[in-house]
Order: sequence, then structure tokens, then C-alpha cells
Amino acid sequence: MLSLITTNEFFHQFSDEVKMDFCENSGIKKFKSNDHIKIPMDSLYVILQGKVKVMLSHGAAQKRRHSVVVSAQNCQNLGKGDSIGMREGADRISETASAMALQDTIVLVIKQQDYVRVFKEKSTTTMWRCGSFVRALRKQPERRQAEELSVIAITLRNFEMLENLQMSECLMLARTITVRRFEKEELVCRQGDSGDTFYVVLQGRITIHVAGVATDEG
Repeated sequence: MLSLITTNEFFHQFSDEVKMDFCENSGIKKFKSNDHIKIPMDSLYVILQGKVKVMLSHGAAQKRRHSVVVSAQNCQNLGKGDSIGMREGADRISETASAMALQDTIVLVIKQQDYVRVFKEKSTTTMWRCGSFVRALRKQPERRQAEELSVIAITLRNFEMLENLQMSECLMLARTITVRRFEKEELVCRQGDSGDTFYVVLQGRITIHVAGVATDEG
């Protein structure tokens, strides 16, 4: 199973340790061509091999844009590296959605609690080590894929100042926040500017000057 995981694009964002964790705590399901696949609401199917067609009713299609149930942009035909299922904070897809294997297909079944546990335990170090968090932030918000939104949201929740936010709130932030780089001694904002922007320092240090008092912040 490990060889299937290590060569799968879905898992490129994870360290070898996390990949091993998924191997030890996940299962495999196999579907024959033309088999019906029930879209899981309590787990995540990651396609390791084969192709799957997802069929959405009109009502489900209306929710598709804001759902991370289907990870591919084109949610009609999914292949290796795509995923379907339920993750923490995701909108539930309509129960009228269905899927069918277009060819013999193998999926990795990750239970929701394992997916969330691995992300919560490993997300901060893994995301920083792999750079997937920053890469996702550098994309224009409207161009971020479902998996990138999950990476941003769960990593944000690991920041102490944001840990009390609900996952749904972190996902809302993930759809709007951007990243900015400032050069040394570059002005970030001026005292008296409109307070309509909130900055989180990801790297480096800043000095805050308030009415003649300088404060060094990390």
C-alpha cells in the first residue's frame, strides 16, 4: 500500500511519517468497472488507481462550488489523486449525488476522525516542512483547490490566537486570506490607518511604534 500512497499526488503534501500513519490506519476498497460507489459521509476516498464518474443532481451541483466533498475541479470524471468524501468543516453534498467506477478502481479509505487527527497532530510541522501551506496562500483565493482550502484552514486552527475558531470559520478565512511579503524596514501600516486588515506574522519580526513607544513583536 505504501508504494501506492507515495506515488499519489494527494499525499505529496505529507511527510513520510504521515504517509506511514495513513497506511497503518486506513483501508483499501476495490471496485469493478461499472460498480456503484456510495459517496461516504464519514470518511474520505482517495483514488489510488482507476477512474470514477460522479453524477450530481441539480441541487447538488449548486453546492459543488463551496464543497470539499469532491476535490477535482471537474467533478464529473475523477482519477488518481482525486478524492471524494467527507472532511471536518465540509458542506455535505446532496444525498442525490452518486458515483460509478469507470474502470477497475482502488481507493484508500480514510476515516474522518483519522484524517482530522493526523492533520491536527502533524499539520503545523508538515505544512511548513513541505511548504504546502504557503504555496496555497500564494494562490489567488478564487483559484484554490478544495485540498488547499483544507490545508489552510486546519493550519490556521493550529495558531494559538485562532485555535478557538470553528473549522467552518477557518474555511471561510481560507477562501479570502492572502499572503504578503515585506522587505526589511518596509512599512506595514501607519498609526491611524483604517483598521480593516488583520496581519498574522508567519516568518520574521516586526516592530510596532505606538505614540513614541516601540514594541518588538514576533
